[in-house]
Amino acid sequence: MNDPIQFRQAWLHSEWRFDVVVETEDGAISSVLENQSLDPSKEIHAVGLPGFPNVHSHAFQRSFAGWTENPRSRADHFWTWRDAMYKMANQLSPDELKSIATMCYCELLEGGYTRVGEFHYVHHQQDGQPFKQPAETSIGIIEAASEIGINLTLLPVLYQQSNFDGAPPMLEQRRFVCSLDGYLKIVDDLLDRAANLAGVNIGIAPHSLRAVSIDSLKELTLCHSSLPTHIHIAEQWSEVETCLRISGRRPIDCLLDSIDVGSHWCLIHATHASAEELDRLVETKSVIGLCPTTEANLGDGIFPASAWHERQGPIAVGSDSNIERCVASELRLLEYAQRLQHRRRNVLASGNLSTAETIFQKALEGGNQALGCPSYGIRVGASADLVSLSSRIGFDFIKSPIDGWTFNPGEIQVDSVWCRGYQLVKNGRHKNRDRFERDYLRVLEKYRLE
Repeated sequence: MNDPIQFRQAWLHSEWRFDVVVETEDGAISSVLENQSLDPSKEIHAVGLPGFPNVHSHAFQRSFAGWTENPRSRADHFWTWRDAMYKMANQLSPDELKSIATMCYCELLEGGYTRVGEFHYVHHQQDGQPFKQPAETSIGIIEAASEIGINLTLLPVLYQQSNFDGAPPMLEQRRFVCSLDGYLKIVDDLLDRAANLAGVNIGIAPHSLRAVSIDSLKELTLCHSSLPTHIHIAEQWSEVETCLRISGRRPIDCLLDSIDVGSHWCLIHATHASAEELDRLVETKSVIGLCPTTEANLGDGIFPASAWHERQGPIAVGSDSNIERCVASELRLLEYAQRLQHRRRNVLASGNLSTAETIFQKALEGGNQALGCPSYGIRVGASADLVSLSSRIGFDFIKSPIDGWTFNPGEIQVDSVWCRGYQLVKNGRHKNRDRFERDYLRVLEKYRLE
């Protein structure tokens, strides 16, 4: 048993409890005691939160965050950004991908995330040929997460075509493309490896309806009918228009008409979901995975979160292109986008909870559902994944530390992070950050986008 972790206040079961002592054993929480006399001879943390799930990450994209902000024309948009992304993706070696992922996961942990869903699609060599070990780059992702200590739901991506009409993949997509049989071999290999690894589980990720045929999607979901299943959908308005033109249906309708979508599914972005599609989706109990910073950076649009909130639909948040690596940043922008759209404040508050508390709790629940983690939070039996907050001015004048962290981040920040009972972050820094940063910077020195 590790030393008990002490909090002046902690977020338990959607409310604040005080003078809390958490005991851990074998990576899990063994007891949670409230109203205790805290031991001043041991460290006492001001605020304790459950570790948070990041439902959608492309770790390698951390390497060019901030490098694509020079418009090449007045029509700069997602598809021109994608060209820059492809250029970086097609240069990186497996070791370089691993170094970038390691740094990215270090920063995510420092930002309060204790589990990351890695939507991983750079599978092959630069010429598009499989590695001798087909799952080589996926294994590198597992190794990166293990070195950092963060929990991982690895979501290897199936990518087969370049558009809804079955157009062949472009040359720039050669590192992503797999046959269904080749992809299933990668998944089976990863399932075998993850069976013996603490904190690692495996899902599947058909990239999108643009990139995977309905027939392949049906076969894939028959082969793995219960694994976490994630898919990009309705992210760009042009994607909706193309799907309508080719199939006569919007993307979410097309998916729901073709596939039995359930609670283990996570629809990433769903930015341009219609009201009718939201009505259908809520019946599936699937999660919508929102990535507010990336969606804003790419000019995707604003997901109708208020309408989804009214339907009590499950949500999760992710860092996607990893421009931001902090939980509070995504929660804040999720709410602020709704305020700008609806011209009122506190749009996503619910019941007795404040705005940030509501979003935090809903994304905590939805994110763990989407990543295949039924036991979470500060409760007996859950993985011992915890976050502490610190404040320069203390917490006496703050009604809710989650509100303060979300809407006043300069004053309240992550102090410590534990994964499976191990303290990995202290005073806001991972214990091995300097080494990870050196390796990461060596990679960046090789590449510069034109």
